[in-house]
Amino acid sequence: TAYTNGQVVNLTATGSAAFPFHAWTGDVVTRKNAITVTMTTNMTLFAHFLPFTFTWTNTINGDWNVGSNWRPSLAPGSNENVVIVNPVTVTLNRDVDLLNLTFGGGNIGPELTGTGRLTVAGTGTWLGGTMSGSGATVVLPGASFATGNTAPIALVGRTFENAATTVWSSGGNVRVNGGVFTN
Repeated sequence: TAYTNGQVVNLTATGSAAFPFHAWTGDVVTRKNAITVTMTTNMTLFAHFLPFTFTWTNTINGDWNVGSNWRPSLAPGSNENVVIVNPVTVTLNRDVDLLNLTFGGGNIGPELTGTGRLTVAGTGTWLGGTMSGSGATVVLPGASFATGNTAPIALVGRTFENAATTVWSSGGNVRVNGGVFTN
């Protein structure tokens, strides 16, 4: 409950198979489960053992893997939730397995580009924007995906593989230019 000024404290977050460690947030933001802090002021730390939501907060184009583009300030990892609604281009050049994805919103649309494979295992929503590049967006069996676009949706060069239930719930436009939909 209390530490002396300058005291070094070692903390280790240990998860289980059902609840694996995801990250520390608060005064220390890291995916390392073992951290060392020096107590020079009051600190607040949270160890996360459940998926949490990452929101793209950068107002300009950027790389998926740069933590400062997201809130919290980490790049999203496996089995986490991602929200990208800003009208920016996000480049994904590595594979990532997500739980849930919200892409686009309102009358604006972001662009997801790059060579990486983005896999959705839970719920996906594509509300507008472009998925481009040579990578793939994959919806796994047992997942669900919906498009309810008020903004145009475009698939440019990218592959969209659907192995689940995908519902197109509006009359908005879907533009395909060199992209592939596999159902």
